[in-house]
Amino acid sequence: MVAEYIYEPLLGMYAFELFTKYKTKDKYVPLVAIVSPVICYVLKYYSQIIFGGY
Repeated sequence: MVAEYIYEPLLGMYAFELFTKYKTKDKYVPLVAIVSPVICYVLKYYSQIIFGGY
């Protein structure tokens, strides 16, 4: 369960680098790696409240 919150954002960053010509700024990668699992957890936990039952 914890792995889905960690690996999906990291795979997203990898895919972003792989499929676009944009380069990430190295100083923001740790921030994204920490904040994105928290955002994913909050959205999953509160999704019924936030999205009106979906």
